[in-house]
Amino acid sequence: MLLKELADIQTGLVLSRARAIKSNKRQQVFTLSSVTQNGIIKEEFNEMEVMEQVNEKYLSREGDLIIRLSLPSFAALIDKENENILIPSQFAIIRIRNDVIVPGYLNIYLNSNEINTVIGKKAEGTVIKVLSVKQLGEFEIPIPPLIHQQKIVKLFNLIKRHSGLMGQLDEKEKKKNKYYIEKLLKGEIK
Repeated sequence: MLLKELADIQTGLVLSRARAIKSNKRQQVFTLSSVTQNGIIKEEFNEMEVMEQVNEKYLSREGDLIIRLSLPSFAALIDKENENILIPSQFAIIRIRNDVIVPGYLNIYLNSNEINTVIGKKAEGTVIKVLSVKQLGEFEIPIPPLIHQQKIVKLFNLIKRHSGLMGQLDEKEKKKNKYYIEKLLKGEIK
């Protein structure tokens, strides 16, 4: 099924259209570095003064996906903690309007090697390769049964959690090793 048949797809807001010269209203804004290569949203947002009424279609909602339009392209799933953040025009906003696909599954698929190869071929530009929303809408998305999609998402979340825990363990191990090296250098351990 084509992505445009599953979801509404649009670009984010051109920020110069929302920027206010003097305003009391401040708004968090996604940046290109807000989305990691693994599709994880880091708490790295810009903040800007905006007009009083920013169209809500440009604000993130739980269940939305955002995808960087410039290469390298990464997708991320919006959760409760990342709602109401302004999405700039460097991203496409994907709002699923069909109940045959799980948002987490679509996020995993959009970050897969298979789709990244397609994105690399479809993106246009000489210096900065960019994907258009129209091209994005033409992507063929395989739709396994919902139960299978949910299992894929569950497994992916377990793998992501495991990777996070292993990273924490690695950091603790590095600190411990550094501590012992310092003790050895000072002659406190023989």
